[in-house]
Amino acid sequence: SSAGEVVMRGPYATLVLPCLTPADWQVTLWLSAPAPSSVRIDLNGGPLGTVETTAGAARHVVAVPRAALFRGDNLLGLAAQGAAVRLHRITMRPAGAEAD
Repeated sequence: SSAGEVVMRGPYATLVLPCLTPADWQVTLWLSAPAPSSVRIDLNGGPLGTVETTAGAARHVVAVPRAALFRGDNLLGLAAQGAAVRLHRITMRPAGAEAD
């Protein structure tokens, strides 16, 4: 089951990424925004990168190094330059695994 798409109501949003054993991972985000926007992505307060959003849902793969994770709930942050960034889908898998 799914809660559906998520729309950021402010400039910063967080998602919980549970982790049993830290390892190198990749997070895939499908994001869109009504107007082009930069979205900074961080994990537990440390930078992972920046992606550019557009009106259509676009896939963004972000590397998550083992050193950035800890056992337990990790916080993936999205900081948007524009308003109403929409998260359509998110997946997390081991680094190098076949993409969605």
